[in-house]
Amino acid sequence: MVRCPGRTTLVALACALALPGISGAGVGLSAWLPGAAGRSGLAVEQIAASRATVTIFNNGDIYAVDNQPIVPTVFGTRGTIQIARITTYHWNYGEGTGRPGTIGLLSDTGYWYGPWKASGQPGQGGVPNAYWVVTPNVKLPPGTYRVVDSDPSTWSQNAGSGSAGIAIVDAYKR
Repeated sequence: MVRCPGRTTLVALACALALPGISGAGVGLSAWLPGAAGRSGLAVEQIAASRATVTIFNNGDIYAVDNQPIVPTVFGTRGTIQIARITTYHWNYGEGTGRPGTIGLLSDTGYWYGPWKASGQPGQGGVPNAYWVVTPNVKLPPGTYRVVDSDPSTWSQNAGSGSAGIAIVDAYKR
């Protein structure tokens, strides 16, 4: 059982999230959040990032890719979920991209979520910005959603993805 003394906003938030190792009675944040020792003023995003996630969609594989998806990248949910992270892949024939763009979601009802500005991560062999990552922390009701990438000309696809843009969608565990 987690004790929530509410001495600070951060401890109260950690208690609300039921983070392991937080009792408010002498256990520091460094006990559960790597790199937190000796720092104060941790951002709420860092706390949210420590929550467990599950991959709810991943159409990537290890095979060669081409650019320009010809089929929409679509996933569905049966219940309400909270999206933690969306990643799209931009191999672009080993060139990557100069800078990451945006990623958004379009629901089957026509409602737009985002777009969110992506951060870039290198791909195999140091390819610049091959992975575009957003952390929207948004709740989605049950439905079907299309991943919308701002640069389909460099977005990777292959037969394994069904010619859809390669993407990974992670949600917070309930």
